[in-house]
Amino acid sequence: MIIATNNTQLDRKEVIKANIYKPLTRAESHFNARYKYYPDGSTHITVFNKCIFNPNHVEKIKRPHRYISPSGSIGHYDMESIRDDSIKRSCDNITEIALANDWDCMATFTLSSEKIDRYDVPVIQKKFCKWLNNIRQRKNVEYIIVPEYHKDGAVHFHGLLKLGKLELIDSGKRDPSDRTAYNILDYKLGFSVAVLIDNNKMAISRYIAKYITKDTRKIFGKFYLAGGNLKRKLPCDYDNLDYDAFEGKQYPIEHTNILVKYAYIK
Repeated sequence: MIIATNNTQLDRKEVIKANIYKPLTRAESHFNARYKYYPDGSTHITVFNKCIFNPNHVEKIKRPHRYISPSGSIGHYDMESIRDDSIKRSCDNITEIALANDWDCMATFTLSSEKIDRYDVPVIQKKFCKWLNNIRQRKNVEYIIVPEYHKDGAVHFHGLLKLGKLELIDSGKRDPSDRTAYNILDYKLGFSVAVLIDNNKMAISRYIAKYITKDTRKIFGKFYLAGGNLKRKLPCDYDNLDYDAFEGKQYPIEHTNILVKYAYIK
């Protein structure tokens, strides 16, 4: 408990309450452990030293851009660490979507300089996203796609597709793994290469997640595009476990009094 003996301490208390950690009622959050089940039969267990999972299964940690140091001064988060955390969450999200759904093919899309300015992000976003919306609505396609910059600054895309009514045509070429490389007939903005895949979900998830790295930038204001009737989460269970007794690697959550442990069971 913080006892306010002067205005400075009172101000600190209010800043802490407003900006560091917002206490939650039991109705808002009452689980400290989550079991996440992967398609290969393994289980990932996350255990916090506080009950941060609410009934809707959302982590309830409030971590803003500023904090109070032990000396009482106001500090600011390292924005690069915040960015790294955002990238990690996006990589986790894209991996989970990849694992939770069935896919028909891996695809790469490039842009033709004769059809579009390959460097003009707003124009590319408008036209490419319009195409995605069209195939989602008219062809019942599901997708998860990561935009990426070429070394020369041009934009291209990697993704996973559930084809629906989308048509492929044999390009007459083979990929490095000697699989048939197809072109997507409906794609008119440049060139496309699609390779049919089996249902090895772990390999598929690694394929798409590898395109979100520490050098990844939000080209369209986000790290990835996902659309269609996708499952967004893997099966999970929630429970309350003894944090101290739980055996797992521990990590502190910066500028909070929250600790977390992780463990995998195969």
